Amino acid sequence: MTKLQNFQADFKAKFPSAWVELGDFNGDGSTVLWSGEDNYDANGMPLFDYYEDCGYDIHPELVKLAEKYGYYFECYDAGTYIATEF
Repeated sequence: MTKLQNFQADFKAKFPSAWVELGDFNGDGSTVLWSGEDNYDANGMPLFDYYEDCGYDIHPELVKLAEKYGYYFECYDAGTYIATEF
């Protein structure tokens, strides 16, 4: 498995009710991991909150998970976040 595939698998394991996609996001042939709004942890806290109504834009546990794989989440638009390699 690639690093992104492992990241996706760990994302799904840690946040099983959340959606996360791996593939060609914008048609340029590159493979990226993306997710976004309407994803929550087991306690109902959002994984992404563009307007930071909950006090953060990206869930602290998801930030740690992304960093484990050498990525961070970058906001594409108000509802979409793409994992970007450091």
